[in-house]
Amino acid sequence: MAKLSNKKDVNFLVVLCTAVYFVSYVSRINLGTVLVEIISSGYAPKAVAALALTACSITYGAGQLISGYLGDKFKPHNIIFIGFIITALMNICVGTVGTGSLLVVFWAVNGFAQAFMWPPLVKILSSLLNDDDYKKACVKVSWGSSCGTVAMYLLAPLVIKLWDVRLVFVISGVLAII
Repeated sequence: MAKLSNKKDVNFLVVLCTAVYFVSYVSRINLGTVLVEIISSGYAPKAVAALALTACSITYGAGQLISGYLGDKFKPHNIIFIGFIITALMNICVGTVGTGSLLVVFWAVNGFAQAFMWPPLVKILSSLLNDDDYKKACVKVSWGSSCGTVAMYLLAPLVIKLWDVRLVFVISGVLAII
């Protein structure tokens, strides 16, 4: 694959990848962000909510290995697309299903889907950018996680106050679809 040399193209790729990583973070850390409200609202007992976060971490870690392997076999943008579709569905399910008992299953699947984001992003960046642009891009793309974290901690309380905690997940799922 030919390396991008036009700065406009490089910048567009970096912005796009940063947006991908931003949405990835928003749709992964949202449960931890609203954990207290999930428990206090009765959506899920404390043990179930904690188990959901643990399951997400385990499947995310295992998924990194699988994502890396698949990244050698398939186009990275296809892997990211599949990850976003699954994470969107899991977030929307958490936001719309009336019981907390499925939270562990949904969030374990979400963790696995989230693992399909960073390795393909790195492959895209490394294959399309020269070494200097790649190093700079990795730093800039990682800002997506910081911005996603800040956005979630600002957005979630507002959504909870105005509507309901479940809408946090629906919004995250819609962002993943977009």
